[in-house]
Amino acid sequence: MISDHWITTCETCGNVTAATRKLRPSQWTCIKFPRVDGCSFVAPTEWSKQEPYNRCVNINLGHCPVWERCRDGQLEMDTNQDQYEGVK
Repeated sequence: MISDHWITTCETCGNVTAATRKLRPSQWTCIKFPRVDGCSFVAPTEWSKQEPYNRCVNINLGHCPVWERCRDGQLEMDTNQDQYEGVK
C-alpha cells in the first residue's frame, strides 16, 4: 500500500480551476493542462473551445508532477463561485 504522503489528490490541489471545483469531481479541470486544438478525435476544433483545460481525472494518476497544495481558504472561495459555463 502506498503512503498518503506520496498521493497527490486534486481535492487538495490549487490548480483545479475555481469554476469547476463545485461540479462533480469528474468534471474538474486543471489550469496546468490546457487543451490544444486538434488533439481530439471526437471534435478536434470544438473541444478546446468548450472546455479550455483538460479534466483532472484524465491527468492525475496519484503522482501528479504539477500538484500544488491549496492556499488557505482557497477551497471555500472556489466552491462559492458561479458554475463553469463550458461544462454541462
